[in-house]
Amino acid sequence: MSSLQQQQQPQATASGARRSSDSITSSGVDGNTPDARARSGSPSPERKPIDDERRVGSSFLFPSGDRAKEWQDSYVFELLGQPSAEMYEANLKGVQNVQVKDMDEMAKQELQHKHMAASADHAAIPKTLGWKGSFFNMVAYAIALGILSIPLVAVTLGVVPFILLTFLFAYICYYTGDQYYHLKMRFPGVQNLQDVGYLMFGPIGAHFLGAAQLIFSIFLQGNHVLLGAQAFFVLGWHSCAIILAFVFAVISFLFTLPRSYKLFSISAFVSFASIVTVVIFAMIASGITGPTNAPEGAAPITVKAFGPAPGIKADFLTGFLYVLNLFVSFGAIPSYLPIISEMRKPTDFRKSLSVLVAVQLVLYLIVGGVVYHNLGQYTLSPSLNSLSFTTSRIAYGLALPTILIAGCESGQVANKHLYLIVFRSRPKHIHNSTTLGWIVWTAINAFTWIIGFILAELIPFFSSFLGLEAALFWSLFTGLSAVMWLYLNQGRWTATWRKTGELVLAMAIIAISAVLCVAGVWASAISIRDSYDAGAVGSPFSCSSASA
Repeated sequence: MSSLQQQQQPQATASGARRSSDSITSSGVDGNTPDARARSGSPSPERKPIDDERRVGSSFLFPSGDRAKEWQDSYVFELLGQPSAEMYEANLKGVQNVQVKDMDEMAKQELQHKHMAASADHAAIPKTLGWKGSFFNMVAYAIALGILSIPLVAVTLGVVPFILLTFLFAYICYYTGDQYYHLKMRFPGVQNLQDVGYLMFGPIGAHFLGAAQLIFSIFLQGNHVLLGAQAFFVLGWHSCAIILAFVFAVISFLFTLPRSYKLFSISAFVSFASIVTVVIFAMIASGITGPTNAPEGAAPITVKAFGPAPGIKADFLTGFLYVLNLFVSFGAIPSYLPIISEMRKPTDFRKSLSVLVAVQLVLYLIVGGVVYHNLGQYTLSPSLNSLSFTTSRIAYGLALPTILIAGCESGQVANKHLYLIVFRSRPKHIHNSTTLGWIVWTAINAFTWIIGFILAELIPFFSSFLGLEAALFWSLFTGLSAVMWLYLNQGRWTATWRKTGELVLAMAIIAISAVLCVAGVWASAISIRDSYDAGAVGSPFSCSSASA
């Protein structure tokens, strides 16, 4: 008998008679649900922690013993609350059959009930999203005007390194999403990174990861406020940059008010269509006009397989900043858990993720290669700045929907995070449309967009802003996916050759994320300092025209 069976055998024996009479009914409601106990007058059983195969063994990374049990108890019963009979019934229909080696049927059944208890909060959120809607929401989050900064990776490093990095980041993107998916399937009640932190590291982890997800999402909101102000200026609204940014923040606030990802799916489709149109337009226009920023008598366009194009600053900091721009362009990590929580069939998430990664891989390779071929060493960030003023104005007009909706997708992540914090103990405001719920939702929206507007005015330039985000947060969220694998497989890291290989892969992902974080922060900080010293930006909260 396995160690797990030995742990669970007394409990199974003691409760065997009760389970034989209170077995799962055909309706899917256990006789031991809170509602059933209330009808029978039976007292509530003692709360016990989840204790499945992931608790076999321990590691230096995660809590074990009494502390782990205390955290697990708190996570299931305090954070998520006691599930109702209806929630048991709803979750029983979709619960994953837990496959535990050498576990008898009785122990499996007990473990399923505990997993259903952990999914109570998951059941409180309306499930209205299909896999296509999930894909469009993620692609709207992931692909925006930043795609037109990707050609600078090829210009700075060469075509071959660009292709290799694109494939590497695409694989890391899929790996990351897949690990988030596995954690969500094991613990359906996990809604965001704050829950992940609490589950794996306790209260300190919850505060740290929750703050990281919130700050990153608001940073992205500020990034899109900056892009919107720039688009307004290019389109002919030559007003104070602060006013342009404020107006775009107000518009974004209004578009973020819908609370459902299903409602956002239509807007997300428009955003995706918008950026694809802009990309096609930019590639055609750059091929027709060439780089309009090239001076008279300039050297002809040169494309190199390795190394920087002629005349391009090729130091480590500059190259790393553009690599970070490519890295952060893959995936939609902060949105994974909230989106899965609203899917009718969560197992379809992997389908959405696969399509997302494939679309990004193809788009980025085509855009990077074609624009580099057309503009060569005269490519700017974003590439629209290398085109004529009229062409650039048309492109920014076409890009307005994606600039707006992509920022709103980030706003959804931040706002849902805060909304769950406020109403987690009162799920009726999460599941239903209530007056208090809408007042709080509107206030949260206003708060996050005000902060995003302030950030846009503090760091009013595009590439360094994006690089700083990637270094501080995207690398953290990516490395966390490997830590999730360690958590879900603790005690079995080297059980088989396959597990050993997965362990090596997880450690490699952590190492890559650490390098991107440390070197990226350094490169971004130097870039920000140089931009201010060169007078290219001016000062924070300056009325000078918005610039990328």
